Parts: sequence; structure tokens; C-alpha cells
Amino acid sequence: MKDAVFAALLVLLLSAAAALVFPLAGIPAIVAAYYIFPGIVLVVLLGKGVTALESIIIALVSSVLVSTQLAYYASLLAGYTQPVLALLAGALCLGVLAFKKPVLSKVEKKALVAGAIVFLLFFAIYSNNLYSERNGSIIVGGWNWSDLFIHLPIIKTINAGNFPPEMPFFAGAPMQYHYFTDLHSAIVAKAAGLDAMSIVRAENAFYAALFTLACFALALRVTGKPKTAAIAALLIVFGGGFAYLKLAGDLQHSSLDALLAQSGYDNDGGFYQIPSLLGGYLIVQRPQMVGLCALVVVALALLAAREQRSWRLFLLAGIVAALTAPFHYYAFATSFILIVLFLALEAWREKRVEWRNALAALAPGVLALPFALPALLATSGAGHVQLNFLWLAPHSPIDAAVFYVANLGLPVLLALAALASRNTKQRMFLGLWALACFVIPNVVSLSGTVWDMAKFFTYMWIPIGVLAAQFLEGKHVALIVAAVALSVATPLLILHWNASSDWVAFSQDDVAVGEWIALNTPQKSVFVTTTTHLSPVDSIGGRLRVIGYLGWLYNFGLNYSEREALVKQVYCGDAQSARAAALRLDADYVYSGGTERNDFPCAGSLDAAFALVHAAGANKVYVVK
Repeated sequence: MKDAVFAALLVLLLSAAAALVFPLAGIPAIVAAYYIFPGIVLVVLLGKGVTALESIIIALVSSVLVSTQLAYYASLLAGYTQPVLALLAGALCLGVLAFKKPVLSKVEKKALVAGAIVFLLFFAIYSNNLYSERNGSIIVGGWNWSDLFIHLPIIKTINAGNFPPEMPFFAGAPMQYHYFTDLHSAIVAKAAGLDAMSIVRAENAFYAALFTLACFALALRVTGKPKTAAIAALLIVFGGGFAYLKLAGDLQHSSLDALLAQSGYDNDGGFYQIPSLLGGYLIVQRPQMVGLCALVVVALALLAAREQRSWRLFLLAGIVAALTAPFHYYAFATSFILIVLFLALEAWREKRVEWRNALAALAPGVLALPFALPALLATSGAGHVQLNFLWLAPHSPIDAAVFYVANLGLPVLLALAALASRNTKQRMFLGLWALACFVIPNVVSLSGTVWDMAKFFTYMWIPIGVLAAQFLEGKHVALIVAAVALSVATPLLILHWNASSDWVAFSQDDVAVGEWIALNTPQKSVFVTTTTHLSPVDSIGGRLRVIGYLGWLYNFGLNYSEREALVKQVYCGDAQSARAAALRLDADYVYSGGTERNDFPCAGSLDAAFALVHAAGANKVYVVK
């Protein structure tokens, strides 16, 4: 075994060294360094007492968290360059020396096979229509159009010199968004010399599979029964509300094919406000994917710590929770809420406080301060933190109850039934977890968009799935099948919609102008565009925009009113005022595409104000300076 480990180390170090000249040659070392070995070291040091499957899950999740943080600080010190990232990969590969072959049970092996199937399912969906080329255009399916184009510009601009990162769609402002999921993708793409979207597709599928495995492992630790754990994982990942009932009503007016083509029947913006975890997050929300995985790892570590009476496992839970902050702030906060609830429950059970465990779990929180504190100050300074009774539900108690039952579906009813039974394992912990995540969005809003607080319902969904599975335990097979079918109907509709959607994000001309920008403009060039979700300037060209989608900027607590007025002056003012506005924006180029022409029909002076340097069809690029 030792000989095999040293042989693997030699291969990985040679791979990392070769990456300095030929980036593709470094792929083995880069995969090992940024996905596997940092977490293995953490598990070996702190994870005694976890199962083989849990150790794999914890190692994979922790590797993403740890490697991204290390690469971030290394790049601040030595520069964000391919050689720095390759050399760091070589250093992280030393973690192979801590490798110990996990001894998997038959159940755990089957779980890994199921995880591989989930990976292939999601990867097939992403490969089909997540930024896929068709006849020269770019296709993006379902809801991906919105969330992809906040994440892709981050990756593209970082790898085009935007480090330390500024907001890609608000040039000059430091990044305050929880962007480390995108930073990890950027690091791997840059270190290995790969296309960013190939990494995004693979990582999204990887996180979906990892979360499914983590939910299974959590339910298995709680119940000790593989079948119950499998049902729990199925309900968590593929469960949802009763929105499919709306489809039954609509069938009276249209055909099934037509209805499925135009709507996913999940999170319709009306009565059904809470998206299923599958449709709302596992397909489109990259930071939330990592946040969900990390939250389950924290819960696993806490339960193992209690069983093993190990302060090291409490420390592991605290480290994972703290490192989650720049990946997803809500998941970070929820992880520490979970830790506090668990410690309080333990103190109540034992009639005393285990201060060593509490310190081990809570002290790592200081690691999150450089990221979480500025974000909290920006949010509170913008006035986004405020009381908000009953979230987006009706304020009548009866109507609110109907709203939440309809939106959350059968699993919540089954979970409530499980909580009423004294035979439910970990009833107090799971119940408090679910209650806390339900109460928070119904009491306070932490975002400029109140709807964003729905993310806490996804954190609640994890204990709900475990509780619901426990209620179904031992029931007749027909009842279990019926309950699962009624729980997964809505998410399967949104899965179908995402998989079949062929929305065109960028036309051939958009792609052509974006590629020209990437090849012919200096890195970190700043472009004037309209306030759109998506633009070839940053998503293809990897350049910065003076202003992007206003909803994002509002949520980030940025004051954009002056820039918004100056952008309008660029497009609609006379030649002199347009030039003056562009100079005040410190812009290098002005872009005119279809969205700009739609938003500013007044535009007509760009040719007089600026020099045209490129045109792709009707899309034009003008130079300012």
C-alpha cells in the first residue's frame, strides 16, 4: 500500500511539474489537488469515527472548500497565474501521503453507484442545453439563463485578469458576492487550460451527485436503515410541492405537450413561490449547490461527534461551516445555527455544557470574518436587513398554512406526522433544524429581494426528507410508492422543462462579437452596456461592464443610480455629452447590441461620438479612449 501511495505521489508531482509548460498534462494533479487530497488530510486529522462513505463525502466537500481558500490567498501573495496554481496543486498533492483506502460496505458501494448515476443524469442535462452550441448560437435551457450569467462572467473575468475580483457587472467595486464556487471553477479551468463551461457542467453535476450521497449518508446515520435512507435522499433531492395540481387544471384548456413546453410548474411567481430544491437550486444555483453539500457535512460531523464523544469532530464541523462563508453566506449562517442548536440540545440532555466541544465547533468562525463581515455590513448598510412577517405568504393564519402546505407538499405533512411519533430517531435535532430554517424567512429578510430568503426552505428540506422517510418506514410498498410519486411530480416537471428548453442566449453575431472582444481588447477593459442580465461582453469576452442587471446590484447594496444615468447619456446624448459620460464612467469601450438598441431607441450618436473598431452583424464595438 505504501509503495502504491508513493508511486501515486510521484505521478502527481510529475503531472504538476508538466503543467507549468503544458497545462493539460497537469489535469491528474489538478483534480487530485482541488477535489480530493486536502479533504483527506482533514478527515485523517479530525474525522476518526466517521464511516467510509462519510469520509469520502467529507473529503470531497472539504477539498473544494480548503483548496479554493488556499488558492485565493496564494494568488493574493504571488499573483493569480497558471504557474502559481500549478505549483499549489503540486503542494496539495502531498496529501496523498495521508491516503488510507476506505473499506466500503455493500450498501456504501451501491450508494456510490447511485451517486454516479445522478452525476450522469445531471451531466447529460447540462451537456444538452447548458451553454451549448447549436448552429453557431448558444442555447441555455430553463431558468439557467438568469443564474448562469451572474456566474459565468465571474469565472471569465477572473481568468482574464480580474483578480482580486471586481464586480464584472459593476467595474471598480470589490466583489462582495459569495463567489468562491465560481472561483474554484476558474482556478481549475486556468490551471488545466480548459474551457470554463466544461468545468461548470462537470462541477454542477458533481455537486448534485455529492449532495445526493451526503443526504443518503445523513439519513443512514440517523436511521441505520439503507432503504429508509434511500427514500430520504430521493425525497430531499427530487421532492417538492403540489404545484403539479395547476397542470391538471390547465389541461382543460391546452395539450400536455404545449403546457410542458411553456412552463416548469414550479415557482410560478404567483401562488407557488417556493421552488423545489431540484428545480430552483440543484440545476441553476451554483453557490447554493456547495452550500447544501457543506451543510449536510456539518450535520454528519455533529452526529458523529456526539456518538464518538469527539471534540475533533466538533472542530471538523466548525471548520467546514466557517470555510463555507465565501461559497454561500446563507449556508454559512445556517451551519452555525445548526451547531448552536446541536450544542444547546446536548447541554439540555447532559444537564451541563461541554465547553471544549463548544469552543472547538464555534472558534473556527473567525476564519469566515474576512468575507462574511463586509457582506453583512454592505447588506445592512443598504437597508436590506429588516423584519418581514410571514415572508411572501398571505398574512391570514389559515391562508398562510394553505400556502405553505401547497408550496412544500406532502413531505412536510409526513414529517409532521413523524415528529408526533416518539419512535422517530433524532426527532428533537431534526425538528429544531427544520423549525429554525422555517422561522427565519418568516421573521426577517436579509436580502433586497425578499424571495431570496426561500433558500432557507431548502435547508429545512433536508431534515424534512429524513423525517418523512422515517414516517414511511415499515409502511406498505404501495403507500410508499404513492407518497414518493406525489412528492416528486413537480420537480420532475421542472427537470423536463430544463432538459427540453432550447432558449437562445446568444446569437451567432453575439458569439462572434464576444470572441472578438476576448481576442482584441486588453484584459480588464471596461465596457458600457445596458443593464441586462446577459451580455457577450463579460460572458464570452471576459471583460468588465460599468453596469449590469439592476436587481443584482440592488441586492449587493450598490448605489447604481449615477452610473445608470450616465449610461443613458452615453447612448442617447449628443456626441459631446456621450463622450463626457463615457469618460466619467472610466470606460474603454461602448458596446451596441440588440438589447442596447431595444433599451435605448434614442441611440443614434454613437458613430459620431466614438470610433467604430468592430462590427459583427448589427453588433458594434466603439472605442472611447
